[in-house]
Amino acid sequence: MMKKISAILIMIFLVGCTATLGANEMPDEKLEAVEEQVREVSRADIVRKEWTISYSRNSGRYNMNYILGGPFVSASSDVDLQTIKRFVFTYGDLDSGNSFVFDSINQRIYYDTSIATFMLGLQSMSYYSNIEDGDFDRLIQVIEESNLRNWEEFYQGEGNVRSRENRTFWQVGILFNDGTILRRGGSGRVHARDFYPPRREFRALTSFIDTLGAEVQEREYVITDERLAEIKVEEQRIRERTIEHSRNGGRYNLNYIVSGNFVSASNDVDFQTIERFVFSYGGGFTGNGFVFDNINEKIYYGSSRIFATQLDSMPFYANIEDGDFNRLIKALEKSNLRNWDEYYQGTFDRNANGGGMSWQIGILFSDGTMMRRGGSGDVGFGGRDFYPPEGAFDIITSFINTLGAEVRERHNS
Repeated sequence: MMKKISAILIMIFLVGCTATLGANEMPDEKLEAVEEQVREVSRADIVRKEWTISYSRNSGRYNMNYILGGPFVSASSDVDLQTIKRFVFTYGDLDSGNSFVFDSINQRIYYDTSIATFMLGLQSMSYYSNIEDGDFDRLIQVIEESNLRNWEEFYQGEGNVRSRENRTFWQVGILFNDGTILRRGGSGRVHARDFYPPRREFRALTSFIDTLGAEVQEREYVITDERLAEIKVEEQRIRERTIEHSRNGGRYNLNYIVSGNFVSASNDVDFQTIERFVFSYGGGFTGNGFVFDNINEKIYYGSSRIFATQLDSMPFYANIEDGDFNRLIKALEKSNLRNWDEYYQGTFDRNANGGGMSWQIGILFSDGTMMRRGGSGDVGFGGRDFYPPEGAFDIITSFINTLGAEVRERHNS
């Protein structure tokens, strides 16, 4: 965003300079320097777009969830529908609904009348069949009839977003051959119509999905042993690819360790294989961050920073010394971190005085698997209901505060 703002300011500056040429001309060398800055910003935007498209093209082919939730470059409204690679649709609430996948890559259609989720897994969908002659043309026809390409990107309904009756949602994701993605969606109250495109258009899409879904059930009425074997192979391929991506991503991007796609490490993982340990805790503008980086043999600490993934915002760092790693492992073992819940959701009241707080732990192991633990809640309203029980969290924070203070001394010496 800052780069785009900078580019706009530079262009305004150029226009202003051009308007005053003759009275107060800019020297050629300065004009060339400014023009080069504009070109650099443009090149950076182009490279970023090309990288995202390439990543989408690959990830969307192996990971169905990426089409609904990964970084993407939006397809143009006149995109050629003949280039569709995958069409994904999910609709309902957290307890019921349906999901539909039209997979041109593997020439399959998947359908389930009982689930609606933002985390689609083909293994959880009850029915599938091969794509038959005419199915693809029917898909294209309904996209045209529903005017889907011109729907708003997201329709947010009115009502209390925290109320259970407000949890109905729908989402469409389409991956095209060039790596661009079209997404449309909405969420709102169950009985409201304020989170849909025009009723006739949305009905055209859902009617098509229900009709073709019913045909899929007839073509392949029950999930077969062959299908289960295919799913197992596909899951293993996705797992291996995710692990490899985690191994690379976690080595170059600390943020990936706490928010990127990952395969969970087993509970008996060897802590001796830790490559990076990332911790952040706080709320508002207070908190602390800690990174134990075995790859670069450094420890980073910031007593007033929440986001440990931003190393340049952490004021203190020092080399790892003998015994530091063993102290980390001892704290993890003593706290029984392996058996903590993955996430502790505490009580939260926007009117409470305590304010929202959150904490997060991310660990990258040498095999590319990761362990994540976290929690959020309101200190004033819910107390300690978003931490692991029996003081386990205090063991970790005590170790971090102690070693962090030592890092600060080493840094200043």
